[in-house]
Amino acid sequence: MAATLQSCEWTVRSLQGRRPHSEVEAFLSGFNGSWKLGGEPDTTGEIVVGSRSFNTMLLTRMHFASVHGMRDRSQPTREGAAFYSLTFNPSSAFDLVCNNTAFHLRPSEMFFWSSTDDVSFRIQQGAEFANLLFPRHLIDAHLPRFRGRFCVFDQVNPAREFAGTYFRSLADNARTFGKINSSQIESASIAMLLNLLHANDCIVADGDRDEQILRDAHAVIEKNLKSAFLNPQMVASEVGVSLRKLHYLFRRTDETVMGRIRARRLECARTELADTEFGGRRSITEIAYRWAFADPAQFCRAFKQAYGVSPGSLRMRQRNS
Repeated sequence: MAATLQSCEWTVRSLQGRRPHSEVEAFLSGFNGSWKLGGEPDTTGEIVVGSRSFNTMLLTRMHFASVHGMRDRSQPTREGAAFYSLTFNPSSAFDLVCNNTAFHLRPSEMFFWSSTDDVSFRIQQGAEFANLLFPRHLIDAHLPRFRGRFCVFDQVNPAREFAGTYFRSLADNARTFGKINSSQIESASIAMLLNLLHANDCIVADGDRDEQILRDAHAVIEKNLKSAFLNPQMVASEVGVSLRKLHYLFRRTDETVMGRIRARRLECARTELADTEFGGRRSITEIAYRWAFADPAQFCRAFKQAYGVSPGSLRMRQRNS
């Protein structure tokens, strides 16, 4: 059967400089999830974004005059399927921070990250770069042992130059392509990315993979303790495993997912109650809601069951000590 050729158009959207933060955030969030801005209001320069889809893969080319953007995953967003992103071909070096690790992305380097990462970038004197967004299941299906972490592909990676030539050519010519087989472009791009990951030693044994899943799950729980949306299904989705697999790994450590969530929320609430200087400024009801308990009575019962004393008694004991 002959493959269907799709006519994918290159589209360009722009936003003038010195716009309100809310308007810029909405503009950026239309491409790859929820973004926030740092810096003073009305200081972001002009933004121009060209984009084109190849089947389910999205290519964007972004130009910023000046911006400080932050993708903060501390609160979950309902933005659809999880993704991996490859940021490449920057016109000049710019500052990036991923999961509290700061570095400069140079024109010769590529940055691979996922929708579960905390990412921020700062551009002060104008720069352009390209992004490829892959639905996460496409990569995980080919690479089930991938260690879910961000990577910077540099000169040390033997596959970087070959893959970089391909990705730069794709970004440079995407606007001029006519009818093209988008599925084959997507498959070729995935193959190039997998080659980079293999060459960067991102593959681990099954046992190490299970440990990494648990670490990632714990990190997702920690980031979202205050969210009412935090539950096992959300954790599994963020980590990129089935709910059954997640429950299985937690059972091996004599824990349950909800048990871990409840225990960490109680620990945080106990720390706040014991802090007479700052914790005393909030009522017990406020602390219960702050740590995502459905109601204060539920919180008090769970707290006393865990620590043998009520929240009020603990607070009084700390004040009198």
